[in-house]
Amino acid sequence: MNLAAPLAPEHEAAATDLMGLAGDDTPSRALAREQAELILRSIPSAVVTTAVVIAACAALLRRYYPWPRIAGWVSFALPLFLARLAIWRRVVRGHALLSAPRACLRQLEVSALLAGLTWTPLPLCFFAHDDLLRMFLTALLLAVASAAMAALAAAPLGAICYMLPVLAPLVVRLLLAQQPLLHAAGWLIVVYIAFMLLVSRRMRAMLQDKSRWRLDAVRRSLSDPLTGLANRMGFEQRLDAALHRARRRASGVAVVFIDLDSFKAVNDHHGHAGGDRLLVEFAQRLRSVLRANERPARIGGDEFAVIVEDDDGPSGATQALLRRIARIVQAPFALDAGPARVGMSLGLARFPTDGDDRAALLAHADARMYRAKARRRGPQGGQKEPGAWPGEETCSS
Repeated sequence: MNLAAPLAPEHEAAATDLMGLAGDDTPSRALAREQAELILRSIPSAVVTTAVVIAACAALLRRYYPWPRIAGWVSFALPLFLARLAIWRRVVRGHALLSAPRACLRQLEVSALLAGLTWTPLPLCFFAHDDLLRMFLTALLLAVASAAMAALAAAPLGAICYMLPVLAPLVVRLLLAQQPLLHAAGWLIVVYIAFMLLVSRRMRAMLQDKSRWRLDAVRRSLSDPLTGLANRMGFEQRLDAALHRARRRASGVAVVFIDLDSFKAVNDHHGHAGGDRLLVEFAQRLRSVLRANERPARIGGDEFAVIVEDDDGPSGATQALLRRIARIVQAPFALDAGPARVGMSLGLARFPTDGDDRAALLAHADARMYRAKARRRGPQGGQKEPGAWPGEETCSS
């Protein structure tokens, strides 16, 4: 059995979590992660640009308004800047984007609301001087909202959180203005908001389709097409993720290797179609005896494996799992050419007792499985009658 090399330590923290989630993601989680990543990428440049625009706008307003009022706006905006940067830093530096993308998306939507609140004082406090200044502030806020929509186009709720604090006070001031031109501008902005939200919904739908396609592609690459279980790559990635979680939680992980005995005889007698049908039924039986923390995989032709998280040691639930697995081959498999029986050999390895990385665990489990297989052979090297399951032949220590 070929054993892949373990992950490099410097990449383990982030990569293994992503690997473990790749095959188990849901479309909504994958979409939330895509939306959050788009927002995250836009925040640094948006913060810098906003700071430059606020400075330029403050310098212009200084000609018309007293400095204390402008300083009050800047003082109001500064904590919002810092809070938005704090949210961005927390999401970027942690692992929540991998494990809880929807919670991260909600936090980033809050940061969008904070960014929109930055501009709320402009129409409330700096809008009553003259028509030229009003038109300038209207154009400025529309430009700000448009830039935000470009960054939040795939996240409609985030776009609303940004746009409403910016444009709602502006629309109210324009609709209350006496000048027909400003009054018409207010209604045009209402239409503009509706149009931009429609665009955002369409962008979200496009991103959802893309996210679903990518998720399906990842699942296909990590799944065995015959049985629907994880394939070798999916098994190794899930094991890396399980080991990483076990190190953080100071818990155990067990790996069970399963090799079907006499499977070649089934192929010879029933054909490859019969052998495939047996593998599919075996996978179904295996799933039926596993619990939520026990993850099955097909890692070769007639070789399977199970990852057990939160393993509690030699005398606990893992030994009960071995007995449950052993029982699934007691009943014959109904094939077109008649019933077929196979046996199995098991090998068990535990983290951290048998090794602290994937390669060591797989080597121990593989060796123990083949020792169990050797004990199942007769004195002359022939295979014992399949279907019987002497419990002492399971090599699990």
